[in-house]
Amino acid sequence: MIVDMFRNNNNTLLKIGSLFDGIGVFPLAASLYGIKPVWASEVEKAPVSITKRHFPTMLHLGDITKIDGGKIPPVHINYVWFALSKLIQYRKTRRSYRK
Repeated sequence: MIVDMFRNNNNTLLKIGSLFDGIGVFPLAASLYGIKPVWASEVEKAPVSITKRHFPTMLHLGDITKIDGGKIPPVHINYVWFALSKLIQYRKTRRSYRK
């Protein structure tokens, strides 16, 4: 079974934490393979409400700048999502100021 592929050496299912989570697409995909979403960090209220619908027991940490890594549950996988469109727009804006 596919889920058995995602067990660690102690035969326990892997756990995931998600930074800049958005609507929780990666934790949702991981959960389809038996990986347990444990916590997420997202500041926008609308995306958090969507993630809470999919994972009512997932811990929502809010602003990443206020997270103390020593106080959150440990996970096997830390997933980070950056909005590339915002990064690209930022770089275009910076270039226009240089001209």
